[in-house]
Amino acid sequence: MSTYEESPMGILVSQMYRLLWSRASVIVRDFGVTVPQMECLAVLSAQPGISNVEIAAELRITPQAVSLVQRSLEEAGLVHRSRRQADARVLTTELTAKGRKLFERADATLREDDEEILANMTERDRVQLRRLLGGVIETISAR
Repeated sequence: MSTYEESPMGILVSQMYRLLWSRASVIVRDFGVTVPQMECLAVLSAQPGISNVEIAAELRITPQAVSLVQRSLEEAGLVHRSRRQADARVLTTELTAKGRKLFERADATLREDDEEILANMTERDRVQLRRLLGGVIETISAR
């Protein structure tokens, strides 16, 4: 198939994913983190104090994978984990000041890269692209 319009959605998204992952990996590496770590920092920035199970649901990965990422973030001093007072079996995680500062700088750099990637699109098209991609994610997640 020679045009994007004729390609299966999964192939297009896979190609886009690989390209975006490569770009993001290079960017966040300069901040000393990986893409999975950055994803976790983003969730914690938006929802401080949530549990590993909740983070896993947000990122659509296993709680075990979250635990591995959390451990490396904690060792780097970027997050602090503690037991939930209401249920000591539940670990919650929050960004440290160092983690928040790193996240904000890395996030700003990723957003600058987004601007470069989407430079040929109008703001309306950018909003529509995000809305459409979000709709696909929700549809697939509901199945």
